[in-house]
Amino acid sequence: MDDAASVRAARLWYLLREASFLGLFAGVGIAFLDAGAGAAVIALAAAVLVVSQVWISLVHYRRVMARPWPAVAPLPDDDDDW
Repeated sequence: MDDAASVRAARLWYLLREASFLGLFAGVGIAFLDAGAGAAVIALAAAVLVVSQVWISLVHYRRVMARPWPAVAPLPDDDDDW
């Protein structure tokens, strides 16, 4: 992944996180007026937060695992006795 794509992804993730936190606080405020609508906004904001964090984790995992592995010699005594 190039630097421009990394910067775009970081900005998008930051925007999603901040928007979901604002949604949570807005949902609390809306809940004072209408409990059902407030609960729906809070649930939607929490879902966006969880999905975006899982997405961030998977993308970072794939980036780390796509890196070249170090060339390390195997251990001479590799008995894996538990």
